Amino acid sequence: MALLCGVVGTMALTLILGLGLLPTSEDLPGLNYVYAPLGLLIAAICYRQVGLAVDVDELPAPTRAGLVTTVVVVLGHIAAAVLGSFVLSWMMEMAGYPVAEQSAVTAITEDGFGIRSDLLFLSLAALVLAPVAEEWLLRGLLFARLRRIHGASAYLFSALAFAAIHGNPAGFVVYMWLAVVFAHAFAQTGRLSAAIGVHAGNNAITLALLLTGTSP
Repeated sequence: MALLCGVVGTMALTLILGLGLLPTSEDLPGLNYVYAPLGLLIAAICYRQVGLAVDVDELPAPTRAGLVTTVVVVLGHIAAAVLGSFVLSWMMEMAGYPVAEQSAVTAITEDGFGIRSDLLFLSLAALVLAPVAEEWLLRGLLFARLRRIHGASAYLFSALAFAAIHGNPAGFVVYMWLAVVFAHAFAQTGRLSAAIGVHAGNNAITLALLLTGTSP
């Protein structure tokens, strides 16, 4: 169902762009990075509405951790996400399968900091839109639904979906790891905002490393 809604979201956004109702990346470089999470937001709305229609019982509200606990969990999971990504990247490099960032992203960040539309749109997507859209769809909806059936499958399938939507085979293992970390932050706190915070924090550190040329 999540996959079907993802297709619906992509088709809806493609139709809107095809009709010329929104500017394209040809008009403003980097605008495609904003539209990608918007497509996922459409998919999340679709998935939620379908879920409400087919569910006999409403999903139980999770027990939410306190604010201090949530902050501690978020900071710890950001560290786990970043350090785990470095370790996995090193292991993949040693195995002869180097991890690589998406080429379109490195093409924007290799010029460093600056006021450019492509970098501004990439930053907006990486720090706000993607964390909100991806976490709502894949953790708040998909993970939460699968977790009612089997906890391990919830982690596995939401991680596979997260890695797949990024379309970067060279980084598949790292995306899988990140998805598990984000889901664990959500499970530990009962707050989707925790997963969003970890996701945004990880992206902020990655983006800063890419812009400064210090990312491995």
